[in-house]
Amino acid sequence: MRQYSAKALGAFGTHAKDVLPDLRDLCKSPVEKDYVTRSVLAAGKTIREAVRIAEEQAVHCCRRCGVKLAADEYARSQKAFQRPFCDHCFDEVFLDRRNFETKVELQKTICAKDGTVVQSDGERMICEVLSAEGIQYRYDERFRILSGHAIRPDFYLPEFDVYVEYWGMDTADYKIGMLKKQQLYQQQGKKLISLYPDDKPHLCDILLGKLAKFKYNEAVKHRRREISR
Repeated sequence: MRQYSAKALGAFGTHAKDVLPDLRDLCKSPVEKDYVTRSVLAAGKTIREAVRIAEEQAVHCCRRCGVKLAADEYARSQKAFQRPFCDHCFDEVFLDRRNFETKVELQKTICAKDGTVVQSDGERMICEVLSAEGIQYRYDERFRILSGHAIRPDFYLPEFDVYVEYWGMDTADYKIGMLKKQQLYQQQGKKLISLYPDDKPHLCDILLGKLAKFKYNEAVKHRRREISR
């Protein structure tokens, strides 16, 4: 709830400037999950920039057509796409994105045991392994921003802050996109588990084995922090 509230506040631009102290306190809270903190930081950044534009008349231009943006145009496009667009270009980009997402949704025809509808048998197996182990996951979450790029990870495990990607195709274009996406994860220091069709016969063991390594590494880091205090 706090994550989505922060995301919503970012869309109000200058009108949300009074909540900046609250966002600051929430960001400093040691009990918040990393994904909540990231959303709070992004919302605060958008609101502060909208305020700066209004107060200092800073100039931001549309990424597509180059027209000068109003403060609310900047806030709206940053909230939705993390890129500056004028209202006209915003609508065009939004339509393109909606058409893309509609195409993705139509490709989801396989149902896992927990009711999640996915695109491939490999993704179905991942769903069922995670569900059987009681691991919460988010499938095909719409927007998670890495280095200014909007991506759709196949799975995100909020409890461990781990991304899981099932690379299920073998075309040249798909492999180019796969390598670019893997590079983004690496550049941002994100924890990524990559799975492939060849892993399917032993997918449960492979997935849980890779996840256990992340859990072990986090436990070691935690112990080192405790010792250093």
